[in-house]
Amino acid sequence: MTGFTLEGKRIVITGASAGIGRAAAQIIGGLGARVTLAARSRDALESLADEIEKAGGKAHVCVADIAKAEEVEAIVKAARSAFGGIDGVFANAGISGPIGPMQEIPLAGFDEVMNINVRSNFRLMQLVLPEMIERKA
Repeated sequence: MTGFTLEGKRIVITGASAGIGRAAAQIIGGLGARVTLAARSRDALESLADEIEKAGGKAHVCVADIAKAEEVEAIVKAARSAFGGIDGVFANAGISGPIGPMQEIPLAGFDEVMNINVRSNFRLMQLVLPEMIERKA
């Protein structure tokens, strides 16, 4: 990826504490973006932020549970407060939910998956798209 940079971009990364989200944060931060790291695990986020900053990047930690609408809003507020705006989102947070024959999966389990994997990310994008579109981010 020689020559590619995200220098100066402000990126929100949900589900940043482990797996794909953590790896994405390392790469995105390494490409020069200022990253807001969001997940439920403070320790994992702080460790990741330290790693990004030791490599020369800038990271802000926001402990949040995207299953809760008010915490999705808190992520956006934290990112704007830390870096002055949002240029992009890596919407990674999600769960696999209950596994089994459809007729045996409780509706509450399905609702939880839809709330976290779809509704919360939809709301996150509703909150950030107006400023991104306005700035052609």
